[in-house]
Amino acid sequence: DCPICRKYSQGPCGKIFKEWLQCTDDHPGTDPTTKEDHHISKCHHLAMPLAKCLEKHQAFYDQLDSMEIGTEDDSDSDGDDSADELELQQAWENVIKELEEEHSKSMAFPSDIQPDLQLRVETNTGMAVFALCREKYDEDRPILCAYVKDQDGRLLAAGSREDLWDWQDGWGILRLAIRQESESVTAYAFYSRPDSNAMDYYAHTLKLPPR
Repeated sequence: DCPICRKYSQGPCGKIFKEWLQCTDDHPGTDPTTKEDHHISKCHHLAMPLAKCLEKHQAFYDQLDSMEIGTEDDSDSDGDDSADELELQQAWENVIKELEEEHSKSMAFPSDIQPDLQLRVETNTGMAVFALCREKYDEDRPILCAYVKDQDGRLLAAGSREDLWDWQDGWGILRLAIRQESESVTAYAFYSRPDSNAMDYYAHTLKLPPR
């Protein structure tokens, strides 16, 4: 329940941070000969990718810090929640912009993991139901990031694996709000590849019914 663990267990580096943390827990103590901590020698294969990820996404985690400080300074303010949401959305927009710049072309979702978009135009609400793994029960290929945009490229919702609400049988829900101007929405997701730093990038578009 440490603040650092809560902070880095979410967002774009959440998965690798938890893998590194588990590795350090699995290798306590010090080598009696070299006096080197076991976790340094046993977990170096995770430490470097984690450091690179945190450096790349520093802006996202800096936003989390500022949100935490703001909440502590004025916990009774009704405006804090809305300000925090705006800051978090801006952080996600920055992360997604970087991801899209690196992966300029998405693929269509395979039929077995195509997200289910359920939209209610009368209330301007909806949800996207994503497969939590690229292949059913394949923990080596989990979803890393999911988000939804409308036809104008406006971000409607975004989250990491930890942000998705576990629904049933390997699927997770990302809730979203639809703009009055929205005519269609596109669900995107990045899935990891085992033994690789590459990711699979998918997209699925749904037109909204007439209002």
